[in-house]
Amino acid sequence: MVSKELDIKMEILKNLNTDDSRFLYRICSAYISYNNEMLKLKNTINIEINNQETNIEKGLINLDDIECQKYFNTRMKQNINRIVESIKNVTEKELKTKKNICKKIIYDKKKQNILYKSENNKLDIVDLIKILDKRKIKNIKIIARNINNENIFKYSELTKALEIIKIDNVKIRNEKIYDYVYNYLCKDFISNNYCDFINDKCIAQRHLNFYPFTSKDGCCFKEIRKCEHLDKGMCNVECMACRLFACPYLTKRGIGYWAHEFILFDAFFSKKQRKYLVYDFYKTKEQVLEKVTSII
Repeated sequence: MVSKELDIKMEILKNLNTDDSRFLYRICSAYISYNNEMLKLKNTINIEINNQETNIEKGLINLDDIECQKYFNTRMKQNINRIVESIKNVTEKELKTKKNICKKIIYDKKKQNILYKSENNKLDIVDLIKILDKRKIKNIKIIARNINNENIFKYSELTKALEIIKIDNVKIRNEKIYDYVYNYLCKDFISNNYCDFINDKCIAQRHLNFYPFTSKDGCCFKEIRKCEHLDKGMCNVECMACRLFACPYLTKRGIGYWAHEFILFDAFFSKKQRKYLVYDFYKTKEQVLEKVTSII
């Protein structure tokens, strides 16, 4: 649920209607959507509260014994949390009147201090999935000592991983992994509209002169090469590299996705396979998966 305080400040940001204020508004919206999704999952999933320790051989996994910080607290998520906290800490008057307050919140250098708190006695979630896959353990009981957002995230990711482990056909398995991540990226990036198109120009085009100011076809890489798959600003080939890409302007603002921050990619694909997912621009989903699947 959104706090009344944040709701008021979001309304102020909306009324300011600048590139920076709209960006902050979208960050707040992303924050709220994520927390609402966690609340929804909490009310729908059934995790038994239990103090038993993880026993892989018996198919018993206690979520509190699993390490997941790298994937749960991604750089982008930490930046979103930092920005929302900063917005909460400024007064309404400052937000309305203080010069460049929005820009200062966005580019606060504290966002660079990204740390992952890891507990050495915990089993990394990717290592766990690899063990389950290698031993073909397809049915497990998931329990937890506490129900919190991190454990809900672990439960969700383990559930997806188990679906994949149950698939014997390598092509179907790889496509399932691909679809999970691609669909997440579409939902997160597009629904939050970080590019902020106005009159066919994205936020980067309005602020940086090395972007094609007259481009209206929706491809950030037009200056490098014209994509043959574009048709009237739309593309339906589902290229993973294009979907993972965030331009330098957005990256500097803390918006970006990295393949190694996706559990399914780390657990089921090798470094060489992930290279095709990250660097094969302008390729169709089928072309990328063909290369990924060809690597043993």
